Amino acid sequence: MNDSFRNQLSTFAIALQFMTRLPGLGATGWTRDRERASVGYYAASGVVVGIIAALVYWPASQLLPPLLASLFAVAAAIMITGALHEDGLADICDGIGGGQTRDKALAIMKDSRIGAYGTLGLMVFVGAKVIALSSLPAGMAVAALVGAHATSRAAILGILATAHYARAEGGTASTVATKPALESWAVTGVTLVLVVVACLLIMPFGATLSAFAGAAILALAMRQVFMRKLGGYTGDCLGAVQQAGELGFYLGLAAWV
Repeated sequence: MNDSFRNQLSTFAIALQFMTRLPGLGATGWTRDRERASVGYYAASGVVVGIIAALVYWPASQLLPPLLASLFAVAAAIMITGALHEDGLADICDGIGGGQTRDKALAIMKDSRIGAYGTLGLMVFVGAKVIALSSLPAGMAVAALVGAHATSRAAILGILATAHYARAEGGTASTVATKPALESWAVTGVTLVLVVVACLLIMPFGATLSAFAGAAILALAMRQVFMRKLGGYTGDCLGAVQQAGELGFYLGLAAWV
């Protein structure tokens, strides 16, 4: 096997290992450089999550009402990722909602317990995702699951590139808290091009454009929320951006439909 290909495969495995709870990914050949480079494969890991969620959604949609099929698809994605991003969203809601100052917000976000703001935030986001997905035709929902999970994870690179890490003492995202390298952008760009092409094979151009615009708008809105309070990002912020981008993708499609 070519050394360059082996290196890329290991880097992709590291991204999957971080982003999901899929088994059999322990022997990744981890190095610090590969972990930093793995951000380029965040979108590709989203494709994997989206495909699995779509494989749950499609048979369920043939047997059950759209609302239940959508609920099962969203639940499958949560199980695959170990609620990694939902946990970040809940922490952001608690920190921003309950912290009067930057330091207080960061302290609340570090607390593993979930508060009222976090609970309500999760209810709104998960409920909105399920309802938006259930409003789509089945074929479009399948494409949406893959597109939303890939695009929302690609948005994380935008945060890494345009903001700085907020915790002086380090944290979960501190290892990858550097500006993404050109290679990471290239890998992400190729992934997104393939995702866009796949979406266009299933959905009209207007629907695809609306979906990606929705993802970008909500991801940017989430960035504005935590940047105003924290002046930077944490690992929780990256999870919240993913959740916002995913929901925005579904809402963009729902608005078009």
